[in-house]
Amino acid sequence: MDNTDNNKYVRLKRRIYLVIFPLLFITNATYWLFSPYVDRFMGLVLPFLCLFFAIVWVLIYYNRLMRTCEIISLGVFGIYHLFRVYSLTGQLEEGIINVYVLWSPIYFVYIFMVLERKKALGYSLFIFLITVAMGIFHFDNPRANDTLIQFYISTILYTLILFYFQRIVSAYIESDILRKNAYYDSLTDIGDHVLKEFSSLVKSYIRSSDFFGRWGGEEFIIISTNQPLAEATQFAERLRGIIENHSFRYVDHVTASFGIACFQPTDVSKILIKRADQALYSAKKNGRNMVKAF
Repeated sequence: MDNTDNNKYVRLKRRIYLVIFPLLFITNATYWLFSPYVDRFMGLVLPFLCLFFAIVWVLIYYNRLMRTCEIISLGVFGIYHLFRVYSLTGQLEEGIINVYVLWSPIYFVYIFMVLERKKALGYSLFIFLITVAMGIFHFDNPRANDTLIQFYISTILYTLILFYFQRIVSAYIESDILRKNAYYDSLTDIGDHVLKEFSSLVKSYIRSSDFFGRWGGEEFIIISTNQPLAEATQFAERLRGIIENHSFRYVDHVTASFGIACFQPTDVSKILIKRADQALYSAKKNGRNMVKAF
C-alpha cells in the first residue's frame, strides 16, 4: 500500500479501537465484579487490565503513540490469553466451560490487525502451540478431551481464515485499482483523440486571421479581430452546430458551449477573458450546447 492507503488503514483501525477498547473495559469490569469464577489472582489482574484499557483508549483518542499502544497491547493480550487458556484447561476437568472460549478468537483478529500478514500467521501459530502444550496433559481426561480438541481445531480455522481473508482483501483492492487505472487510461487515450479531432475541426472553419488555442483541460479560446458582437455570436452559433453534427471517430457526437465577450476601449486582457468566462458559465448553467454573449 502507498502512504495514502496506509493513512486510511491507520485511521480505520483508530476508529475500531475507539469502539473496541471501551467494550473490553466494560466486559472485563463486569466479569471482575459479578462472575463467580473470579479467583484471587484474577481479582488482582482484572482491575489493572481495566485501567490499561482506559489508558490505551485515552492515548488513541488523542492520537498519541498509537503504534506503541498496539504493540504493547499485543503483548498484554497475549499474556492474558495464555493465562485464560491455562485456567480453561484446568476448569474443563471439573466440567466447567470457561466463557473465554467464546472470546479467544478476538485476540487472533487483533493479531492480524496489528501485524503484517505473514508475521501475524507466525505469531498466531506460536501462541497456538503454547496453548497446545498447556492442554496436552489434559487429553486423557474425558471431560476435557473433546472440548480441547474442538477449541484447538477452531483456533486453527480462525487463524487460516484470517490469513487468507487478508490476502483476498489485498487482491481485491489491487484488482480494483488496476481496473480503475485501466479505465482511466482508456478514457485518457480516447480523450486525447477527441481533443485533437475537435481542434482540427474548429481550425478548418475559423478565419486565417483568428487565433485558436487550448485554454484549459476541455476549454478552448478563439480570438477574432474586427468582428462585432452580433457577427461573433452568429459565427459561434454556426460553429456550435457544426460541432454538434460532426461524427467523431471514438465518441460519435460532442457538443460545445460558447461564451462571447467583445473588447472595450478600457479593457485589459484579464477583464475581457473574465467576461467571456462568465458568459461561458451562463451557457453551461442554462443547459450547455448553446451560445451566450456577455
